Amino acid sequence: MSTDFIYKARDKNGAEKLGVLRADSPVYVQDYLDAKNLIPIEIREKGRGVSGGWRSFFQKKLPLPELILFTRKLSALYRSGIPLTRSLQIIAEQHDSRIASIADKMRTDLERGDSFSEAISHYPHAFSDIYLNSIKVAEDSGRLDIVLERISDALERDFETREQIKTAIRYPVLVIVLVILAFFALVTFVVPRFAEFYGKHGAELPLPTQILIKTNVMVTTYWYIPLALIFLFVPILLRLFRVEQFRKSFDSLILKTPVFGPLLNKIYISRFSHLLGVFYGSGAPLLAGLDTVGAAVGNRVIESEVGRIKRNIQEGNDLVRIKKDLPHFSSLALSMIQVGLESGSLEFMLQQVAAFFDREVDYTSKRLTALIEPFLIVFLGAVVLFLALSIFLPMWNLIEVFRPQ
Repeated sequence: MSTDFIYKARDKNGAEKLGVLRADSPVYVQDYLDAKNLIPIEIREKGRGVSGGWRSFFQKKLPLPELILFTRKLSALYRSGIPLTRSLQIIAEQHDSRIASIADKMRTDLERGDSFSEAISHYPHAFSDIYLNSIKVAEDSGRLDIVLERISDALERDFETREQIKTAIRYPVLVIVLVILAFFALVTFVVPRFAEFYGKHGAELPLPTQILIKTNVMVTTYWYIPLALIFLFVPILLRLFRVEQFRKSFDSLILKTPVFGPLLNKIYISRFSHLLGVFYGSGAPLLAGLDTVGAAVGNRVIESEVGRIKRNIQEGNDLVRIKKDLPHFSSLALSMIQVGLESGSLEFMLQQVAAFFDREVDYTSKRLTALIEPFLIVFLGAVVLFLALSIFLPMWNLIEVFRPQ
């Protein structure tokens, strides 16, 4: 399985070079640096090292809108015939942001003799692997202007989808947060009064009320225990996410969740089609593109299925006939990709697949609130029922206590 490696090296002039390379082992990174006439200083797996997990957790990534704006402006300037160094200088002068600083540093790298892709590789938290590799291929094929435009389109679609989902789940999340706050307010201020009153009269407390009282004790007396557990859980979770089997199991679980699972599946297939279209359209070999795009989709289960697609294309198998091995790829997507492979129009077919799933994602995102409502109603009903039983059941017991014998 390919892994991201961070390398530090020096060129023949002693200038330091930093970058990220996806490879099967450090040996491949060493060979890559040798081919570039670079002297390696350090090669390590991304996220490893002293406090590597915490650094990667807290290190702020470049906001997607800034990256889109940068790519759009660079594409427009470059299409106008302005050299890359001058284009980067213009962008750096027009903005007061992180991307302006990065653009200025990239201009310096280009003036020092680096290629554009090498300059991009110095900023792994700003540019993804698919972005970097697409630029590499575009430089070799002389299609940088076209690739920049397609990368911009793909990034914008990804951003629009995220915003649609955020808008759709804002109301349900707000309701759930308010219910949780109301629950803790009840547990902290109301339940202790009821418990004191019921205790004076010797009423037997039912199970729901006992749970609320014990929750109150935990919140008011042992509050530091859940806080300590959170601080322990975060680094453990970060470490677990670097374990391949755990990450794959988690990604599989995500795809099986109601409502969100099918939506995420469509998003991943749309992203796969867009990215492979960009990469393949830039002149890259299809098999190399499948390797890069599979890792960039964002889900280990989909990545493994992309690996199966690659193997079957190498063996000359019909993708539609292996549908059972690709449960998260629809028959429509596989059929259109197969037709593209057979007719030599794969780039066009990938665009059609992407457009179809874009419409599916858009339709589902707009209906997301309506799809979540039944689950939200069940959740609110369960909370209200539990609180009602906790408050009123002891009252019925009190009636038995005060009833004349």
